[in-house]
Amino acid sequence: MSESAPPHQPVNLKIQAVKNVGSSWLALAVTVAVGFFLAPFILHKLGDEAYGLWILVFSLTGYYSLFDLGIRSTIVRYVSKLTTTGDDDQLARIINTSFFSYSVLAVSLLVVTAIGSRVIDLLFHVPPAFLNAAPLLFLIVGSSIALNFPLGLFAGILEGLQKFYWLNLTQIISILLRAWLIVVALKRGGGLVTITLITVSFPLLSSVAHILMVRRSLPLPFGARFVDRRSFRQLISYGAATFMIIVAARLRFQTDALVIGMFLSSSAITLFSIGSKLVDYPYFPD
Repeated sequence: MSESAPPHQPVNLKIQAVKNVGSSWLALAVTVAVGFFLAPFILHKLGDEAYGLWILVFSLTGYYSLFDLGIRSTIVRYVSKLTTTGDDDQLARIINTSFFSYSVLAVSLLVVTAIGSRVIDLLFHVPPAFLNAAPLLFLIVGSSIALNFPLGLFAGILEGLQKFYWLNLTQIISILLRAWLIVVALKRGGGLVTITLITVSFPLLSSVAHILMVRRSLPLPFGARFVDRRSFRQLISYGAATFMIIVAARLRFQTDALVIGMFLSSSAITLFSIGSKLVDYPYFPD
């Protein structure tokens, strides 16, 4: 006679679903509200040229996401599947192979960032007042995004574990603290480099929090012996479709600032980005 599921399980699933959906809507509302009011404040304090350069650097480094190759979606899928079947060995191989792949990618992108920081003023119309700041900005933002590849793996694991409310909680706290620090910094005379450091620090801090959450919920082993080619082929094979979607979305929605920066000026990017953000927020709140 087969054992029936514990009577409290459906209730727990309903509670988890409510927490996931409710926290997602709250995170979206906080993201849109903070972005709506913070962007004009930053623009007022920095000016058109500095704000345009800020948008340009983040748009340019945003193309780093193309190197994900769909691995993030694969992580979500296999964590969900393998935790259900109880195949801890294969799960450890998938996670370790992903972490190794992302680490190699991070090192490669750090090299790309170092090279890009030396030529950014040659490729785009950087205002004369920011010729020294532009390479530093690119170096800071590019390096943080590169490091977030291996560190961001743990957010994907939490998604696979259906712990969306943990992700949303860290996102809400990060957004509010980041906005508060930016406002304080700008009011005290901080400039473009200061708010960039604040902006890129919180995703890294959130990733550290995600690591602690994962280690608490899924204490799997880490080591080189769990890295194998078969797991890597699984990652690439499943992630191929997602990769194409990422490429299409990036080309469709994130190319404008680069084109404007190449042929016009950073001030023109500012004029374009303010209007486009109002359209993008419901779809791309980050």
